[in-house]
Amino acid sequence: MKTVVVTGAGGFISRHVSQELRRAGCRIIGISHTRETIEGYDLVLPGALGSTLTGVFDREPIDCVVHCAYHADKKYEDEFRVNVSGTISWADLAQNSGVRTQIFLSSLSARENVTSAYGQSKREIEKWFVGNHQIVYRLGLVVGNGGIFGRLVETVQKYPVIPLLDNGTAPVYPMGIDYLSQVIRDTVVDNGEGRKGRTWHLQQPESVLLREVLTTIRDVLMKRCIFVPIPSILVLKVVDLVENLHIKGLQISGSNIRGLRASYQAEFPSDFELFGYKPPTLNEMVVQAIRKPAISPD
Repeated sequence: MKTVVVTGAGGFISRHVSQELRRAGCRIIGISHTRETIEGYDLVLPGALGSTLTGVFDREPIDCVVHCAYHADKKYEDEFRVNVSGTISWADLAQNSGVRTQIFLSSLSARENVTSAYGQSKREIEKWFVGNHQIVYRLGLVVGNGGIFGRLVETVQKYPVIPLLDNGTAPVYPMGIDYLSQVIRDTVVDNGEGRKGRTWHLQQPESVLLREVLTTIRDVLMKRCIFVPIPSILVLKVVDLVENLHIKGLQISGSNIRGLRASYQAEFPSDFELFGYKPPTLNEMVVQAIRKPAISPD
């Protein structure tokens, strides 16, 4: 039996991954900063990025660590620092404790010239994993009953009118949560054979527009809502003005909008088919995500 540590244990992706690994016969230890018991884990231990996990590796041999934890912060400097130093500290400790396989879940936003703390921290952490012959999986929009996709579903359910920056023309690269969980399961079972020392792009080969995603959600839910296009350049000017006046409370920043606008021209390679899976349609993924019972959140 393999023993696997999953950080950020209460998250949407972490909980699905843990259940898939348990079905494969693994013992799963979760690391969570919020509570002691989470469904789908054999054991949950306390830990937040920036704290030490020495006791975790002292108590029993660990075969693999799946790094899912992320620290969100209103301050760019704090968010970047905590995630980079915290994740690399845990990865260093795991390596020095004899862990053979480590998997870091990154993002398509970890591209060159990205301006967000999220994308920049992911890109910086990737360097450690590739340089230490471990595994990086870059993810697109993970379609399932939680996470960002779950919030899109809640938005369509709640609001009859939804504003869309640039009419929702931002490209989205979807991937199913079950597919992601199975790829991680196979990686753990095979000890990462043939996958170490590089970054893999797990999203499906073809992008769709954000508007298509929302329209499909609306149709599957059989809801009535309309989408109102809003030019992002106008929103950016307003947000910049508010930020320059040091007014607090905005849920979006100028860097967020600039990052979105830059993504319109971004293109990404895909390793999806190398893992032996057939890409489902957007409608198939949305139907499965909406109809599948949610796992209890942390």
